[in-house]
Amino acid sequence: MTLHAIQKEWLQQQNHDDLPEWLTAFREKQRAAFMQYGVPSRSNERWKYADLGMIAQQHFDLSANAADVSREQIESYRLEDAEAVMLVLVDGKYSPSLSDCELLPQGMIACSLREAIVEHEALVKRYFNENIDAKDFPFAALNSAIFADGIFIYVPEGRQLTQPLQLLSLSSGRENAMIVPHHMIIMGADSEAFMIHEYAGIDDGKYFMNAVTSIMTEANSRLNLIKLQHESDDALHMENVFVRQRKDSHVAIVHVTTGAVFSRDDVIVQLKEQGAECVANGFYHASRDGQYIDHHIDFKHAAPRTASGMLYKGIAENKSRAVFNGSLHVEKDAQKINAYQENHNLLLSGLAEVYSKPELEIYADDVKCRHGATTGQLDQDAMFYMRARGIDEQTARSILLRGFVEEVLQRITHSAIRNHVMKQVKFL
Repeated sequence: MTLHAIQKEWLQQQNHDDLPEWLTAFREKQRAAFMQYGVPSRSNERWKYADLGMIAQQHFDLSANAADVSREQIESYRLEDAEAVMLVLVDGKYSPSLSDCELLPQGMIACSLREAIVEHEALVKRYFNENIDAKDFPFAALNSAIFADGIFIYVPEGRQLTQPLQLLSLSSGRENAMIVPHHMIIMGADSEAFMIHEYAGIDDGKYFMNAVTSIMTEANSRLNLIKLQHESDDALHMENVFVRQRKDSHVAIVHVTTGAVFSRDDVIVQLKEQGAECVANGFYHASRDGQYIDHHIDFKHAAPRTASGMLYKGIAENKSRAVFNGSLHVEKDAQKINAYQENHNLLLSGLAEVYSKPELEIYADDVKCRHGATTGQLDQDAMFYMRARGIDEQTARSILLRGFVEEVLQRITHSAIRNHVMKQVKFL
């Protein structure tokens, strides 16, 4: 079967339920765009290091029904030492029966995107992201053309959540399943929330998680979002996150990636109005032969007096590959910008590979922007120092690795979430 035929087969699996005319038109537009651009090749600069053969030539089926998951199975994922509101998705579909719906604060909306389209269409239409470029984000276009469900979260104006929201996306591990959730998170003016979105696989299996998350923050809102990805070893994971920020809003993102054989995260942040600020931090650990982890972070400063920051650290060992691409774009009239980006990597094997590419595209002349990138190995002098004082090699190695990653993990300011995340970092 040709690549064109495979792409067409994926699109033929789209859900044909009745949808509003505006959404049907959007999906058809994305369908045509994906067929035009399709799965990117390495000639596309954003995909030059990615081997998409395992995706492009695979027969994936869009799952019709979520697998059965019991409340007992999800209990092990709950935060310890914190009363969080857990919202559960199974194979990309929101499950109210497994979620803590009764704990939701008054006025807040958390439901399936399908339900939101029916019950809150005006709200969905107002904030729905219709500006997805299929050339740069082909898998976001594929998702937009065929998604069946996702989660819709609306924190109303002035609401400051006292409990963290724990979004749990479980994959049942069904072989060759294609999972395409489309999520929306809306922060009303002067609202505040702390969220962790955890992606995990219940059973082993080769499946394709292709998610899109759209986030809108209104004036003076604050969102802390932690993403923890520890999918099954043979899983394929992609997520495109589109963030649009209004005046004086603040978004803090922390990525922790350890799972899946192929993992790709694209984060596109538009700082649209004065005073908006976004900081993205991340840690990735490519530990197995053939594992590939890729982070592309794009900050677009479209207004003056906005600020941004990136700090990503990675470890690659055995025969694995990791990629980091940080892009900073400042428009002509966006003066008084303060921005930085840093990427630091450790290679623990002579066969591991890391590609780091910071980019600055600045059209304003009154800005403070800096960037830096390093790739190296463990400090052998420090290893010798600890070994000479009776510390065994494995413990000494763990101490150095923990010191390397600590700077990122300490940026998770919620202690219960930080402890939960640290359990997935094996050398800690």
